Amino acid sequence: MSIIKKFSRTNIIWFAVGLLVVVANIVQQTIKFFGNGTSKVVYVLGLLLILVPFIEKLFKSKEKPAPIKLDILTATKLADAKLVEERELMKKTIEELQQQLSGRKTPKWKQHLRSLLQKGEIDQALESLDTDEADVDAAERHLAKARLYVLKLNFTDAAHEYVAATTIHSSYANNYEFANFHHKLNHLSLASEYYLRALSLASSPEEKASVLNDLARVQNEMGDYDKAQTSYNEALTMANELAERYPDKYYPFKATIYNNMGAMQRATGDMVGAMASYNKALKIRKRLAARDPENYNFDIAQTLYNLGNLQLQSMNFSEAEVSLSKALEIRRRLAEENPDYRSDLAHTLNSFGSVQRYTGDFAGAKASWDEAVDLWKNLAVENPQAYLPCLAMTYVNIAMYCQKDLHNIESAVQFALEAKRILSYCNPTPFVQQMFQKADRVLEQVEK
Repeated sequence: MSIIKKFSRTNIIWFAVGLLVVVANIVQQTIKFFGNGTSKVVYVLGLLLILVPFIEKLFKSKEKPAPIKLDILTATKLADAKLVEERELMKKTIEELQQQLSGRKTPKWKQHLRSLLQKGEIDQALESLDTDEADVDAAERHLAKARLYVLKLNFTDAAHEYVAATTIHSSYANNYEFANFHHKLNHLSLASEYYLRALSLASSPEEKASVLNDLARVQNEMGDYDKAQTSYNEALTMANELAERYPDKYYPFKATIYNNMGAMQRATGDMVGAMASYNKALKIRKRLAARDPENYNFDIAQTLYNLGNLQLQSMNFSEAEVSLSKALEIRRRLAEENPDYRSDLAHTLNSFGSVQRYTGDFAGAKASWDEAVDLWKNLAVENPQAYLPCLAMTYVNIAMYCQKDLHNIESAVQFALEAKRILSYCNPTPFVQQMFQKADRVLEQVEK
């Protein structure tokens, strides 16, 4: 049957006709051995009944997932909506650069750069930053070029400029910015390296606490949980001291550390510790949102999302549904206002789809996952290494749903294989390896 499945419908029809001709010939030869006419009729009807299930199997249609076109890996053109988003990003980045370039003692090259940016002449601005010097001023030029290349989604040239800037002037700020660049691109080893460089150059508790929190996030994502726990503990100790002096700034930072620590504890199986950390973060953030909901609703949604995933993992589906539905409501509104929040929305939809699946709302689960897939595809155009693993994650969820709930083996296999194909283009991070294992598990269970 595996060979027949590869035939076109027309070929299958011809195959069936040919089979019938052969069977008819066999019938004609065997009829001679039977007695009366009634026996002959019964014999022929019996043969036809045997063929009915076979023919039905040939023509039975099964749901097939739409094939994924991995032109997202090499895409050079974006849809009209994407261009609008890029214009907004460009406007924001240019405004930030202009603020950095303002001042009474601004060098001539910065004044010229500011003028070009005001006109929107990005390519000319890049050319104006060329230099053969190797001083602090030259490092600033390379840093400005790196930011402009990021704006143009040219991450390769941006990395070259960051290397030049940190080589010429290996400061805390330059290394920290380069580390953040690598972290956003999911280059975890390089992000860890440059966070450690920044940490060695930090000169204040504020700088050290900030780097330690981000370093811990990378260590957690790399699966180095002992180091992540140490970094989080150091960051939290500093944040507690700083919050006594600067409560408005560092109470929110404490909530961020608790939230991130909860994610690490959940990854290591410490559900009780994770629940405690998330609740501490949520308590602080609710208090902050009561005074300033516009600025802290995002943070509340983040903790609710993490809390919902923990409840989902603990099989507390009713509680998970409440937490994730609240997070989804906030994140959908934020994504409508600012496309930078699309990835948060996609993550929430992916998790909410799993809750809907476990509570029996299969139609709702499919709708949530379909929306998440559309978001991941668009995001992967900008940053494949960051978002292709997420796209594969949602396909793995759909594969498990097809296998266990729909009992649609063919679709389960296709989604699992598609997830593995996507993951083959990704850096082999622990998360990517985990998704590979889940996809393989689906395929192994199907074969049994």
